[in-house]
Amino acid sequence: MGIYNAQGEYVGAVGYNIYEEYEGAEDVPQAIYNQIALGNDYRFDAQPKDNGGAYTPVSEREGGNNGYYRNHGCLHFASVAQSFEYESKEIIYKGVLSYNNDLLVYVAIELDSEKVNERDLTLIAESIEITQSSV
Repeated sequence: MGIYNAQGEYVGAVGYNIYEEYEGAEDVPQAIYNQIALGNDYRFDAQPKDNGGAYTPVSEREGGNNGYYRNHGCLHFASVAQSFEYESKEIIYKGVLSYNNDLLVYVAIELDSEKVNERDLTLIAESIEITQSSV
């Protein structure tokens, strides 16, 4: 789904999916987000510092049955896009990844690096809550 700013300009996209936990990889972000990475030719380091990665999650909240929501913000996606001349071109996007390990659902947001600043990206990441609907 597209994301547009107040001027109607396209600034990014958002999507969600379910995932399976794999034994030994329950808290490994690459295992959680593998469908979006493989399906869109993304390469990103979604590994938190406490697990040997490069960043600290923006927020974590308790939720569900021993579950939590982990919001990964201010990530930089590297996407390889093919041009009409079949030349490979790397495009860098900013992004937010968040998952709920009780519901086994994640959301991924891709934003144009030139149209969204780090402050706004962090605010977006901090605002995400993945909960079960009461409807």
